[in-house]
Amino acid sequence: MAEPWQARVEGRRHATRGGARKRAAGAGAHHQLVFVDRLVATLIHLRHDLPHSVLG
Repeated sequence: MAEPWQARVEGRRHATRGGARKRAAGAGAHHQLVFVDRLVATLIHLRHDLPHSVLG
């Protein structure tokens, strides 16, 4: 069921881009923190308005 959906999505993206992918799937940046750590850092930043240098 997921394969036909994925094929439709990629077909739409191919039409929107006007051609093939420029990068391989999954070729983006890799996160240094796991999801929970990123969530905690985001909540601390939003709650206490600390600069990113303090959170790092």
